[in-house]
Amino acid sequence: RFHEKTSVLGLNASKNWVLLANYVDRSLLQNYVALEMGKVMDNIPYHSSQYPVDVFVNGSYRGVYTFGEQLEAKEERINLEDFSAEPDTDYLLELGGKDDGDVLGVDYFHAGTLKFAAIKHPDSSLLTESQRDFLISYVQQADKAVQNLDNYEEFIDVDSLIDWFIIHELSYNLDCCFRRSCFLIKEKGGKLKMGPIWDFDLAFGSYFRYEEGDWASEGYSGGYVGITWINFLLKDSAFTSRLRARWNEIKERLLDQALNAVDHMSALIAPSAEFNFKVWPTLGQSIPSQPDSHKKYNTYSLQVSRLRNFILSRYEWMDDTISTMN
Repeated sequence: RFHEKTSVLGLNASKNWVLLANYVDRSLLQNYVALEMGKVMDNIPYHSSQYPVDVFVNGSYRGVYTFGEQLEAKEERINLEDFSAEPDTDYLLELGGKDDGDVLGVDYFHAGTLKFAAIKHPDSSLLTESQRDFLISYVQQADKAVQNLDNYEEFIDVDSLIDWFIIHELSYNLDCCFRRSCFLIKEKGGKLKMGPIWDFDLAFGSYFRYEEGDWASEGYSGGYVGITWINFLLKDSAFTSRLRARWNEIKERLLDQALNAVDHMSALIAPSAEFNFKVWPTLGQSIPSQPDSHKKYNTYSLQVSRLRNFILSRYEWMDDTISTMN
């Protein structure tokens, strides 16, 4: 946090920034790569940037961290309308975003399959009863429409949902699949939009719950990812037809963006990675949350190759699977 708005790395000036350890991501790349991929998906509202940086504390080298823009409703970030007394105003929600001390029905709510929908903007303490009622009712109607596959496009920007789905499935970002770090924007007079995207340190097959050959965002009752909108939408031919069209439109550009991001940034930070793993000797070690099989990637170049190969393999599976959807 700076005392005044400051531009860093050419990004919009702001007081608040994030500095992420990304301890479990031994490629040191995943958040950077995912957010660069997201910039291809122009139906998602707002895209943030994060970059690997060397961190020194009082002259002592502390490793490679990821520095970037915070997700917050600010003019220089997510540009939403300031507080308005009207029920239909600009809202930012985070599924799984409940904080300690938050009150159900005041700071967060449940809406069918959507759990712990925290109100991040406007400040929930400022909302009137009519605003809470409007927002909760709107999201509940959207969820019900999806479950019934009945006119859900009246409430949801389907193009943003499809772009969100493609990004999270290509990266297999299990953590964000309607569980947490899952953001939605409801602009005044508009529909619910999925995004912005966030939090990919356990994506790209680096989480022990990764299952090859399935959809990350299609869960089951009692599962790590429960029943989500995707469980219903993949049964709707109108949705899968639009998904297939968008995938075919964007897939080659998206793959190029992903692989170019891996190749470009891994080359830049390879010298820093050598010093990082002297400070944090995690290569070849068992890391909580990661599969033990990842211990075999015991050099930085092997970690980068694993990430690159995952993207290629996942891309091929999605291309085959989407092409045969009804």
